[in-house]
Amino acid sequence: MTNYATIRGAFSGADDARYVPMLFQVVSPDLSTVLFDDHLVLHVNPSSLSLNYSKVITRIQTLGGFVEQHFGDALGSVSVSQSTGAFVSVERGLDAFDRKNTVAYRKFQQLLSVFKSNGSVYDDRGVVQFNGRVRIVFGGGVYDGYFTSFSVEENADTPFNFQLSFDFKVTKESQNLFY
Repeated sequence: MTNYATIRGAFSGADDARYVPMLFQVVSPDLSTVLFDDHLVLHVNPSSLSLNYSKVITRIQTLGGFVEQHFGDALGSVSVSQSTGAFVSVERGLDAFDRKNTVAYRKFQQLLSVFKSNGSVYDDRGVVQFNGRVRIVFGGGVYDGYFTSFSVEENADTPFNFQLSFDFKVTKESQNLFY
């Protein structure tokens, strides 16, 4: 299993050790093997993150009627809004016209490709070999599941980045209490 405390993102100084970026991985269907060694680490953390819980209730029909069992709350989905990093080119500085050559744009493309594949692994011909899961690690929580929506907005007020929002259906959640 991956030790999440050792993964470093855009933060490099000793003062930045308290900031833990959002991490995306693709895991196998058994949810224990990370399929790709390169983890997608976002350089800009979300501006808003909403954990949507729902009640877990099981209704069982018996001869005398129905019995309800209440098991507490289960995480249903995660909703995220964020912006990409600034499109800063090494040669030209802030660059809205040649943004494809910037690190922030490449990170955006990686996130978009994780959304498009949604954990599926393809062969050379484009045929799905098996369906894995997407894993999000953030704030001491590990969330396995899949994307249900993803939207990108380009605004004239902020020409050097994109505004993103996505919803993520959680199928398995675990929390690190010693975060």
